[in-house]
Amino acid sequence: MESPRVVRVERMDDSFESYCVECDEAVMQLRLFTDGQSDAGGVFAWSVPDADHLELNGRLDGDDVLLSLRRIDRSTFPLMNTGFH
Repeated sequence: MESPRVVRVERMDDSFESYCVECDEAVMQLRLFTDGQSDAGGVFAWSVPDADHLELNGRLDGDDVLLSLRRIDRSTFPLMNTGFH
């Protein structure tokens, strides 16, 4: 999740799916949907256990899902340190 409006999900079969994102900070809810569709692909409540973690709990494409996300420092990525241009 690098963008506040788009998220890319890697599935267990190594395929990727992109979703548009809408956030409602008042109720701490995140809604994912595919471009051009108004119905939700997923609706999640979020919590922030600490400064480096985000947890999403909800439904995605009809399945119950609990996601635990961890912030990664971009400077640790190999391409950021090898002089790639």
